[in-house]
Amino acid sequence: MNRDIENVTFDEFSKIRILPSDQFEASENLKDECKDFTQKIEDFNSIVQVFLEMLRAKAEQIEMEKLKAIGLRNRVESELDNRKSKRLQLQLLIKERHAELHRLKTQSDSLETVALEQQRLIEQLSSK
Repeated sequence: MNRDIENVTFDEFSKIRILPSDQFEASENLKDECKDFTQKIEDFNSIVQVFLEMLRAKAEQIEMEKLKAIGLRNRVESELDNRKSKRLQLQLLIKERHAELHRLKTQSDSLETVALEQQRLIEQLSSK
C-alpha cells in the first residue's frame, strides 16, 4: 500500500488533517449547514403534521355537519310528505262530515215534514 502523504497537515490545535485547512473549513461549514437544513426540514415536517391533523379534524367536522344537513333535509322532506298526507286526510274527513251533514239535514227535513203531518192529523182529529 503506497499512500501519498503530502495532503496530511496540522491545524492550529496540532491535530492531523488529511484535507487542507480551507477544504476542512468548507466541509465543516457544509456539515453545519446540513444540520441546519435537517433541523429546518424536521421543523417543516412537524408543522405539516400539525396542519394535516387540523385538516383531518376539520374534515371530520365538515362530514358531521354534512350528515346533520342531510338528516335535516330528510326530516323536512318527510315533514312535507306528512303534511300533504294529513291535509288529504283532513279534506277527506271534511267531505265525510259534509256528506253526514247533508244526510242529517235531509233526515231533519224529513222528520219535520212527518212532524208537521202528524200535527195536522192530530189537529184534524181533535177538531172533529
